[in-house]
Amino acid sequence: MRAQRDDRQRGFTFRTRQCDILELSRSGIYYTPVPVSVKDMELMRQIDKIHLMYPFYGSRNIRNELWVRGYDVGRDRVRRLMRRRGVEVLYVSRDYRWPPWTY
Repeated sequence: MRAQRDDRQRGFTFRTRQCDILELSRSGIYYTPVPVSVKDMELMRQIDKIHLMYPFYGSRNIRNELWVRGYDVGRDRVRRLMRRRGVEVLYVSRDYRWPPWTY
């Protein structure tokens, strides 16, 4: 009984030391990523299609377009999936001036 407890304690300190050396948090080594669900993959595919047609649509317009296509999805979920997929909206920034000699 005592030998098992000592082994556990040694293993714990060993992992602690490894995490310190690698500069990782201890909770990070136990994390197992959750795979993307089939429904999320389908939504990301639809978001990509909408983004290719309307690159200036943000999360609200994409959500509205998904509603038209029959997907009941909220804006926060659309934003999360857009970030995960790397979809960014094209827009002209507020202080953008062209031609550059107008500064």
